[in-house]
Amino acid sequence: MIRKLFLFTAFLLPLLACNLMFSTPGSNPISSSTKEPQEQIDQAVSQTFDSQTQVAGEVQGTLTAMSSSTPAKPTDTPSPTITFTPQIPRVSVTTETNCRSGPGAPYDILGVLPVGESAEVVGRNASGDTWIIHLPSNPAILCWLWGYYATVSGDISHLSVYDPPPSPTPAPGFIITHTGTTYYSGWIVWSVDVTVQNNGSITWQSNRVVVKDDTSGTSLNGVPENKFAVPPGGPITSEDLTPGEIGGIFAAPLHYDPAGHHLTVTITLCTLDSLAGACVSKVISFVP
Repeated sequence: MIRKLFLFTAFLLPLLACNLMFSTPGSNPISSSTKEPQEQIDQAVSQTFDSQTQVAGEVQGTLTAMSSSTPAKPTDTPSPTITFTPQIPRVSVTTETNCRSGPGAPYDILGVLPVGESAEVVGRNASGDTWIIHLPSNPAILCWLWGYYATVSGDISHLSVYDPPPSPTPAPGFIITHTGTTYYSGWIVWSVDVTVQNNGSITWQSNRVVVKDDTSGTSLNGVPENKFAVPPGGPITSEDLTPGEIGGIFAAPLHYDPAGHHLTVTITLCTLDSLAGACVSKVISFVP
């Protein structure tokens, strides 16, 4: 476009000069009869210069208008920012592992993490040997998983460190099971046999068995024992019954065969020898 305007100007200027120099008397006030030749030349040059100035002004205006209407160069689109999201840590185990309300056996079992499943890890303990996870069977439950059999994958650098909750108060407990009646021919006596499983969190040190024969109306109070038969059926040699252990207890000997009689047996276990300390009693009834 600019080239065409310059060509047009180059073509127009000579024409204007010729027109001014060779104009007719009616259109050009310069006359050979009234002005000297040099004056005529000077006037023609002046008019030609004015015409050139006018054309140059128009060209410059056109160029300015074209320049102002030229669209601005578009700016480069910024490259997107890539944000790295750390992988959420997860844990799996090689052996089915209990998940508890705190770190260790004193705390209640809330569930288990089976082999072949993984759980989201949300924290750890200060020593780094226990993980706090969402229980897969119930993700609303947070529990503490011992890390001995565990493998953790993902980013653990930002995990929160959890303080252990207060240790639960040790709870006594046991389960009684009647296992039979034994006849001792050498003494011609019978004994009611029961087993006791310690399902609590404290150790039992002594016991006593009271047998009441509801059929005959008789009862026999056993003497305190500071030992248990561990395992059941063996000699009474164990000094105590620790959490999780199963021990046998023999009632005081009966001098008759209790078969067919309705018996009520009361078992008392205590935390110290000779029925001292904290004691708990439980009752079972059966017919031998």
